[in-house]
Amino acid sequence: MSYATMDHADWVERNIVAHKRMLARKPRKDCRKGFSGAPDRLSPFQRTCMHILGIVGGGIYNAPISWETIEWGGDRWLRVAWRSELSTFDGAELSKLVFLAHECRIRVSIGAANFRHVEIMLHRRAASGGISERHPGMDQMLTTMRGYIPHDAPIFCARDAMLAGDPA
Repeated sequence: MSYATMDHADWVERNIVAHKRMLARKPRKDCRKGFSGAPDRLSPFQRTCMHILGIVGGGIYNAPISWETIEWGGDRWLRVAWRSELSTFDGAELSKLVFLAHECRIRVSIGAANFRHVEIMLHRRAASGGISERHPGMDQMLTTMRGYIPHDAPIFCARDAMLAGDPA
């Protein structure tokens, strides 16, 4: 079974319900953190975020998420503390995160949370609109990047020399 085909959002919803059932008291209405501050039902945006995090994390139940620190920003944003590295190839967590962000039109930013965690912030975006409203799909991003960094740019000359084993 592939993590890409699992229903990660359903797992999260079931755990939200179980956590709230186990609480000795009702969570505060103004709480937006952890399972206590989570909505009873995830919005389509939140479900998409959980699927992304589940795929990137090797299953949502394995994902290195600090669940008590998740901040639920309604249907617009989600903030997660991530307790592991993100890489581009062996593991490919970062590559998966970038690819899925573009495919789902969700802006992802990564920043420092503390000395053990990075913070992953996910923002809902659309296909069109102003710069703070839109997010390009993967095809658009590749076209933009290939236009921004031409094929004869010094980075590619250095790469070619490195791959050829030339110490230049």
